[in-house]
Amino acid sequence: MLMSEDDIPAHLTEREGEVLVQVARGLSNLEIAERPAVSDVTVKAHVGRILTELGLRDRVQVVVYACENGIVRPGGPETTWANDHRG
Repeated sequence: MLMSEDDIPAHLTEREGEVLVQVARGLSNLEIAERPAVSDVTVKAHVGRILTELGLRDRVQVVVYACENGIVRPGGPETTWANDHRG
């Protein structure tokens, strides 16, 4: 879960934020696609944009980024971007 609004990467969309959390939780593109009811191709596009926007090289760096920035906690309860950031 995020520590504050300042931790949110402002240049990511709400859906990209949700995907960021799910990637950090270790879900595959197919698993992520099942949750928000989008195609795995769309999830792949979101993951690519997250990598580009955050200057990351791979999914492992997404996990590290999410942990270091308080987006998820290792072993913590599952969280959603919307629950943590939207009012």
